[in-house]
Amino acid sequence: MVVLETKFGNATLLIASMYFHINRPIDYDLQKMQAIIMHANGVGIVFAVDSNARSTSWHAGLTNKRGKAVKEFLISRELYIANEESCRTTFWTRRGYCNIDLTIQNNQAIGLISGWAIHEQESCSDHNIIKYGLGNANTITQPTGNKKGGVRYRLEQRDIAKI
Repeated sequence: MVVLETKFGNATLLIASMYFHINRPIDYDLQKMQAIIMHANGVGIVFAVDSNARSTSWHAGLTNKRGKAVKEFLISRELYIANEESCRTTFWTRRGYCNIDLTIQNNQAIGLISGWAIHEQESCSDHNIIKYGLGNANTITQPTGNKKGGVRYRLEQRDIAKI
């Protein structure tokens, strides 16, 4: 997991990239999301998540147990899925394909994501490239901050225990 803190104009935005391992209980990863939400303390958050969970809420065709848990978590935290319906899927192999990669935003980040799409370009992965813009006509689209692009945080088990 990587979390980047950056500025858009006068607003602070946290961008978190997360992987929910298919063989790990989903609650473990949802606790990590909760820790990020608590850390954000009311600023905008965008999560880019390989959820390994299926739900019709993000155009997966069916809802499995993991998908139900993620959906309930998102609803209870007032988080919103930016994924849009597409003829492509976010994940595919010879064995199958599905939408398991999510772009999630909180209330403070609503309106910052634009042009969400599954890109046509091939990737070096069994996941397709997801492309979207951050910002709109009223915000700065180039983040400002230190030379490394912001402050990075790695949440460890001890951080999750604070929840």
